Amino acid sequence: MLVGTKGIEYYTDYVTPINYYDDDAVLFEKNADCYRLVFIESGNGSLYINNNRITIVPLTILCLNERDTVTNIDFECSEIHILCFLPSAINSRITLENAMSTEGLTTSDVQDRQFFLPFIVHNDTYNISAYITVDIGLRLKGILNSLKEQLFIQSDSWPCLTRSYFLELLFLVERTFGTDKNENKKSNQSSLANNVLHYLHNNYYNKIKIDDLAKQFHTNRTTLSKEFKRVTGMTIISYLLKIRVQIAAGMLRDTTLNVEMIMDRVGFHNNTHFNKVFKEYNHCLPKEYRKKFEPYP
Repeated sequence: MLVGTKGIEYYTDYVTPINYYDDDAVLFEKNADCYRLVFIESGNGSLYINNNRITIVPLTILCLNERDTVTNIDFECSEIHILCFLPSAINSRITLENAMSTEGLTTSDVQDRQFFLPFIVHNDTYNISAYITVDIGLRLKGILNSLKEQLFIQSDSWPCLTRSYFLELLFLVERTFGTDKNENKKSNQSSLANNVLHYLHNNYYNKIKIDDLAKQFHTNRTTLSKEFKRVTGMTIISYLLKIRVQIAAGMLRDTTLNVEMIMDRVGFHNNTHFNKVFKEYNHCLPKEYRKKFEPYP
């Protein structure tokens, strides 16, 4: 399978190793030689993936690598979204081969590799499939639509915007498959804290107030704050800021979006505050952080 979308009017010599499909035939293609993110928005049935039977319901995500094989049993779908891509879509130094381990990768490469873990690793933490909630499904489809627009319509800065939406998509998928499951396994987990965690990962770019969260989850500010810190070891605001900074750092490393646009995309609306929080986590200002990494188109 050839993976790549070429510039049509802008950056005509540039090819991003990402393709979008809405045809389930791509799901069953053998020797894909790429990662495949499959979002089954509407569909039911069963699939054999690597000889394991997987039940498919609406709002199922599959994270497939180049070694995974998929065979249809009785699966039928009416709406499916498939992204075929290579790790070089984010970091040109990461390949399907060297992504299998961290050996030989730089610190920034390892940070970028984290986005691909649901595709690289299939274990108790990163299952090959996940059933997502309606709100995560809506967020996922929204990012996919923005990504599709850049791949097919292509604005004058489409390579950069494509990468930025792709990073947000991978972050959401990694959190859905990995981090949230790790937190669910903690013995002191609670449904209240888990619901708030999901909300923060899905709405980090919005203005979030603790009083509004308490009202939404039918509790009070004190109970919510204590329970969240008991489970995560962090305050709600600290956890939210950490998410925002993580995504901002990825966009600074792997895109050429200006700092103000990145700041706004991740939910900061004050440059001084953004600089202060970013420096607390990365020990340098956003513009200094960006200078450490190679430029992209």
